[in-house]
Amino acid sequence: MIGHRQPRDDEGGQTRQEKDRKNFAAARLFDRGLTLEPTNPAILAQAAEFAANLSRTNEAIALSEYLVARDPINPVGHLYLGWWYLFAGRLDEAIAAERTVLRLSPGYILAQFAIGVALLQKGEPAEALAAMRLEPAEHMRLNGLVWAVGCELLFKLPLVADTSHGSRNSIGN
Repeated sequence: MIGHRQPRDDEGGQTRQEKDRKNFAAARLFDRGLTLEPTNPAILAQAAEFAANLSRTNEAIALSEYLVARDPINPVGHLYLGWWYLFAGRLDEAIAAERTVLRLSPGYILAQFAIGVALLQKGEPAEALAAMRLEPAEHMRLNGLVWAVGCELLFKLPLVADTSHGSRNSIGN
């Protein structure tokens, strides 16, 4: 019958209601896990990632900060904390977290990429390019280099006077 069929999402053929139901069930399981074992690093890390996937970045940060405080020499905790900071727009904290990853485990994959992304967001494409060049994961390094070079070129475009609006822009119209 027309009108009774739920529209499907592009991913996995699930309706929004089905996804919401699964997310609510997962949230209950994480709450139960954290109630039973509130200091379990695996549960904390997964709960932080789940929160971030639901765009609850502040909760992901809080869980990851707690995890990192309990296990300060684990580079994985710092890596994820850096990403959550990045998603929250806390760019200097993201860079600091990723640099901690590299101090703990030089050459750890994705840390240089994350630093590069943060530097791009700060409007520092040359520094981002330098960071991206150091990323050991080739596929991420290549993606990052394209982003960084593209942004660097955009920042270097000459500004052309726009007399119709009394402002300057890089397009010249």
